[in-house]
Amino acid sequence: MKFGLVLAAGAALAPQTSAAQTCASYLGQVVAPKDIDDIIAPFRAVGEKSEFESTEQFDARKGIVVAKLGPALIVKKAPEDRKYLVYNADTQQLNVISYAFRNLPFDASVLFGPGAPYRGMMESGYLNIEVVIEQDETVTGTYAASNSYGAKTEVSKVLRRTRGIFESKTEYGRDSLFPAAQNDSNIAGSIPMSSQDAMRLKPALQLGFVAVPKAPYYLSAVENYPSSPTIRNPREVTSEVSALIADIQCGLVLDPGNMVLAAFDTR
Repeated sequence: MKFGLVLAAGAALAPQTSAAQTCASYLGQVVAPKDIDDIIAPFRAVGEKSEFESTEQFDARKGIVVAKLGPALIVKKAPEDRKYLVYNADTQQLNVISYAFRNLPFDASVLFGPGAPYRGMMESGYLNIEVVIEQDETVTGTYAASNSYGAKTEVSKVLRRTRGIFESKTEYGRDSLFPAAQNDSNIAGSIPMSSQDAMRLKPALQLGFVAVPKAPYYLSAVENYPSSPTIRNPREVTSEVSALIADIQCGLVLDPGNMVLAAFDTR
């Protein structure tokens, strides 16, 4: 089945760029998106930097992993909420709101904030684009606690694991993932399709990012100070944040067979 495909809202009015052409090359192709955990597993296997190797040597070891993964990765992502895939029956288009790709907060302070192991390595926060790919929580234990008024509760110790993509930017004001979505609608792009196809596909559509890894390729850290539990929220949360360091080139919309229905330029 064929659909009319567009790069992004307003793309027809914009001049073609090499980045847009890169995204357009994926349209109609069946791709093999990778799970973020499968991507970062070989980086974890590389281990920590030895005190007897230089940063250049350490990055070279991680570079071997990058060479095996390939120059451009397609990182699989489930829509954060399918309410951000909105069909317009009047225009016969499925509008993809940018929040489907990027809405969950990515706590980069665990990596680069005060007291973090990589502080100063990347540019300041407002110049970066950070995308959560997967996030989950695991209860690692419980303990009894009480407050100064004698109220007692059982506190759960929670490990929150966040895996994502971190893109270090250098352009002031480039804090939006999709430039075409910098308007009141926040539409990253649209896909022309019939209402019947939209009803069939909307529950099964998946997303992906085309990402080109760059040094230092992968960083991971656990925060030093877990959140403090309260009676209202008796959870002690420790965050582990892992990031693939990469340039994000495109956001993809995939059908259940991993065919690319739309490719939205991030440049």
